[in-house]
Amino acid sequence: MANLLVAIIRFLMMAVTDLAMLPALYVMQNNRRHFECFIGCFHLIISVIFNVSGAFGINIFLSELEWHSISDILSITYALLLIVHVMAIENEQYNILLRYLAFSLSWISQLKDKWDSTTYQSLLIAIYLIGLILRYTMTGGMFGYIRNTIDFDQAMKAGVSLTILALTYILSIQSFFSADPLNLLYAIFHVAGGSFFYFSWKSIPFRDEHKKDDDFVLPTQAAYV
Repeated sequence: MANLLVAIIRFLMMAVTDLAMLPALYVMQNNRRHFECFIGCFHLIISVIFNVSGAFGINIFLSELEWHSISDILSITYALLLIVHVMAIENEQYNILLRYLAFSLSWISQLKDKWDSTTYQSLLIAIYLIGLILRYTMTGGMFGYIRNTIDFDQAMKAGVSLTILALTYILSIQSFFSADPLNLLYAIFHVAGGSFFYFSWKSIPFRDEHKKDDDFVLPTQAAYV
């Protein structure tokens, strides 16, 4: 009975806190970002299945590790899609190319790294981050461009969430999660991740190259065509 109670509490901490991703999905749905919504919803479903499998120690069609692998692919993709969004590229064709590359290369890098390495996954994220840096540094009047593009109130909230996310990740590396049978740290990690993505998506308005400049005012999010 005690073991069942612990399993139920772990389920609540691990699976229910996955719902912290819903606000970010709402933002994407509002702006008709179809591919981002697909990846986000797929990731949410896979995460819940993975966490149910982990909480109760059961296989649900696939093993826990297999669900974990799919979850990792989607997590990396989701992060890369956010980087593409923060690039604030007006040309939608470039955005589409970068989004589909993010999903394809995340899948390939995860298969290459397997469980004993994160080399290629880290390299992929680094390439996209370099692209983000180049996007801003190669834009004339970089600081003015950033000031006119980013909603700093939302960005500050994203930064606080990212700090909490990083701290819980460091604790996971130090094996603190294994000393937390009820997965309280895991729940904090999920909530911090959800709030980080929500405020990050909100920090940059959605661009629409068909929209007139006069119609584009922060924090308006344009429709995805």
